[in-house]
Amino acid sequence: MAVVVPEGPDGRGPEHERVKQRWQRFGRRLPGGRWMLPDVCFYEDGELAAASPSILEFGLGSDPASGRAAMFGPEPPHDDAEIRARPGLQGPGADWRLLAGAERRPAAPSRDRQQLRIAAWLELQFWWRTAFDALASPGAPWSAYSCVKMVSEPARIWLTLAGMAPPAPRRELLEQAAGAAPFMESATWDALALLDRLPRAPAPRLATFLPHLASLSGRIAELIDHELAGAPRTEVRLGGAGGDELLPRREGALPFGDWRALVVPSFPDEALALIHGAGVEPDALVEAAGRATAGVTPAIRHDELMVLPVTDVWRGGILRAVQSRLTDPVSFALTEGAPSASFPEVAGWSAGDWARRAVGEHSGWLERESREQFGRPTAREWLDGEGDAAWPSTRAIAKLLTAARAGLFWESLESGSPELPLTVAATCRNLEARGGAEAEAVGPAFESYRVVREGGEDPPPGVVGPLRRVVEGLPAYAEADSGD
Repeated sequence: MAVVVPEGPDGRGPEHERVKQRWQRFGRRLPGGRWMLPDVCFYEDGELAAASPSILEFGLGSDPASGRAAMFGPEPPHDDAEIRARPGLQGPGADWRLLAGAERRPAAPSRDRQQLRIAAWLELQFWWRTAFDALASPGAPWSAYSCVKMVSEPARIWLTLAGMAPPAPRRELLEQAAGAAPFMESATWDALALLDRLPRAPAPRLATFLPHLASLSGRIAELIDHELAGAPRTEVRLGGAGGDELLPRREGALPFGDWRALVVPSFPDEALALIHGAGVEPDALVEAAGRATAGVTPAIRHDELMVLPVTDVWRGGILRAVQSRLTDPVSFALTEGAPSASFPEVAGWSAGDWARRAVGEHSGWLERESREQFGRPTAREWLDGEGDAAWPSTRAIAKLLTAARAGLFWESLESGSPELPLTVAATCRNLEARGGAEAEAVGPAFESYRVVREGGEDPPPGVVGPLRRVVEGLPAYAEADSGD
């Protein structure tokens, strides 16, 4: 449920918090009320209107009021339901139903074709996360309905991209999809049959519907890939591509360099563990998800998809869950042993936009007061929660190193020699290669970070300040400070 209220007399900010606190007080008095709270989000009018564009495009436009950081800034823009990570096919809140009060949803945003592609892929990622949720709770009363959605929602995405304007009700949607393309017929009839049996609480047929989800997802990736087949590409060298540089070392793992690892990372040196020979059957996905550990994400290649099953679907799975070559060229290149990744020159998915978004987020973090950087991290700063228990100086060094990686990537693109350093070791080599007196701070910071990540003592706070000066001296952050 979403609660949307007018902005208060003092402008945007406090009103949604006031209403949220009233709801929480009510929940504490109502027996069992706490179970309702996680499913309620609160917005003010302006906040809901500002939830577009998507997180991949946030801050890249010409509107200076849009800001640069959606996650790491001193005051990141409010987005209770993470709409920026799921802007919807028709725009934020377009599929909501009015329960009470005046209509407060903003008008549907005007989108170009690439913005629709981005919204479609983010929507697909959301439905894969709900599939992982059903996989983790097959006995839940909603799991059978989730199976229906494993067909209806990717079908809705495909029909929307194909320009067929699917109806909102799922039955009508499935009936339209059944006749729209031969490859959807079997899956949609299975979904319609299960939809008819829902009142009798049938068992979820995950073994049938997960392959349907994967097949339809592949068709969505194929449609988008066909549209962008002629788009120019940027080849980006991958520094530190071998897993032998990872801190800490993970046997058989590769550096994880997807959009989230670059733009909104937790610790640097996130790892990707490709599981060879696995499919998208329930047992294989459950086993793969069970291999996930702090900083390590398991992956299954399914034709031209990369499926990333996790148990923590709402934090660990956000902005991941399923990827294609266009949405995650780095991981595809790494798993195939390629020395470079091929980025399409289209908005949101280009190497330049990855770099700009990463610099924008880390600029927001660097703008925070130094004492705040040593303070307790927010959930948005550490999506996987790994930083919650880390020593403050470890967290500060980690964020400075990921900021350095983003800045170096941006600078390499500006210089015409694109390179993405995937590991801390590769990042520090590039920093030291720049020379200068400040570069002397890099070695101690790297060594301190290596020690703590390999189980040693926490780093002394004295290494943070010199490393921070090195990072703030990178041209990417100097330009960010000037507003260019």
